Amino acid sequence: MKITWKTVKIVLITALGLAVLAVGLYFFLLFHGLTKNQSSDDLTLYDSYLNIDDRFDDGGKDNMPALADCGEYSGGRVSVRRHRSMFSFNAYALFLDYDADAYERQKEAILERYEFLTETTENFRDVDADWNGFFVRPVQLNEDGDPRERVKNNLFIGFDDEAHRILYASYNDHEVDEINDLEEELDYYFYYPKELRK
Repeated sequence: MKITWKTVKIVLITALGLAVLAVGLYFFLLFHGLTKNQSSDDLTLYDSYLNIDDRFDDGGKDNMPALADCGEYSGGRVSVRRHRSMFSFNAYALFLDYDADAYERQKEAILERYEFLTETTENFRDVDADWNGFFVRPVQLNEDGDPRERVKNNLFIGFDDEAHRILYASYNDHEVDEINDLEEELDYYFYYPKELRK
């Protein structure tokens, strides 16, 4: 069988096209990445969700409360967003439902236990957001540490007074240096399950 220049040219162009496609896909995945969201209303899965993939978590899960510290909730939902790229992170959210009295008691306990950021800082240029019905603020963690580290690994708590629901949310992302729009950051990091949407 005789190989013609036309056949060689077709093979080379096809190989070059596949190589360009592979490099493009590699850079797309490297910078854009893949995101996987998981959610469950089975709160017995809470601990396993927090330990879903430890390779990409340097402390975000450690900020999350134990269920035993969450008062007399009547139900809830746990969700995790796993993002894999050059800038990988895990983000956790716990949505807990309460009756009216239990909600007020737990809200009061949270306000006594945690100190919230109420004023902007160099790294937190936005310290409150209305996110999916929750009034959300970052918790003041690691007060003595580097302020740049506070924004990389933080706990956010939100209250929905109308639905009697409390949100605990945490992530760890080494690439974030500041938060300019808290609502936008919450949308990026945390998966809000469709089952909770009003």
